[in-house]
Amino acid sequence: MKSLAVNGYTAAAVLDQIRGVFGKREWAFRYQLLSKTGAILGDLTNVKEGSGSIRHDSEAVIKRTGKFTLVEDGSIDYYSNRVKPWIRIKMPDGGWAEWPLGVFLLTTPTKGIDVASVIARDVDAYDMTIVLQDDTVTDRYFVGSGAKYTDAIIELLSNTSGIWTWNVTPSLATLPAAKEWDPGTLKYDIIKDLINSISYNDIWFDGNGVAQVTPYVDPNDRTAEFDYSTDATSVMLPDAEQTLDLFGRANSWVFFVSNPDQTPLRVTRVNASVDSPTSTVNRGRTITKMVQVDAAPDLFVLGQIADQKVLEETLVFETVKFRTGLMPMHENIDMYTFDYTTLAPSGKYFEVSWDMQLNAGTTMNHVARRAVQIL
Repeated sequence: MKSLAVNGYTAAAVLDQIRGVFGKREWAFRYQLLSKTGAILGDLTNVKEGSGSIRHDSEAVIKRTGKFTLVEDGSIDYYSNRVKPWIRIKMPDGGWAEWPLGVFLLTTPTKGIDVASVIARDVDAYDMTIVLQDDTVTDRYFVGSGAKYTDAIIELLSNTSGIWTWNVTPSLATLPAAKEWDPGTLKYDIIKDLINSISYNDIWFDGNGVAQVTPYVDPNDRTAEFDYSTDATSVMLPDAEQTLDLFGRANSWVFFVSNPDQTPLRVTRVNASVDSPTSTVNRGRTITKMVQVDAAPDLFVLGQIADQKVLEETLVFETVKFRTGLMPMHENIDMYTFDYTTLAPSGKYFEVSWDMQLNAGTTMNHVARRAVQIL
């Protein structure tokens, strides 16, 4: 989550302005044109007012996408330029607080002409992840035994044209054995392989176009960065919804090892808790899941595996969808407290996705989740 303290204003003062404490809020948007190396070429003046939109989906490969309508004036090289939108709010002293919303590569759709003879393009835009998806290694790519995973990631980023800056949290973990990738492998796939080996988050690009590679942290261990609640100065709109999908969830499990080289093993676990909404007691029926375990030396170990798997299977996500006024500080998987009277239980939620129209007076959509143990 970006800081609300920008342009010399405190976070408290900016939040008061966003909440409308001082009266009417005045939002505006500007668009910078960047070169392929990230140099600022100037502000774009040909974006149709109100035509822009941004969506960030933490579960997508290309997490941040946009749409813009650009009046054709010859100012953009669609093959190499990037666009960096900014959201800004006018402060009581007449100055502006502003935040970047991403750095985007553009498609080149067919030009259209309207009734006023204005030629324009409706452009789809993608964050810098697309650079890693479009670029492949041309020879067999090799990372040697003992190399640090994060050093290997930095090496690949630094050798990729179009990636300017990155924030890679160092890890001491090293490759136990050399690893190779075939020619033609996407650089994104190589980075993903390295990331998955050390339990890091997916690579993503922030509002300034900086690649972020950071360790995964259990949501329960994270500190909330903001508070969404229906208080007197709430920015939330009254049409939230909550989902906790428990349909078809198993309440009985049979774990077994079927290996020709050992005696068959089998353990059973049943959720009969009166406090669990999916238990055999409360559902009045049994939903059984058979789970084959590849290897377990004895019943004791199989039982341990079963207990762990049952805990994982009974951890579900409660989802809330809600709308707010424009909130400029969101990035990727932000953590906040959520308290919507009469709807979802208050607690910590992490944001799955958000989207906004780049137009004054519009709202922002949020999807957030929290983990719920049903056993």
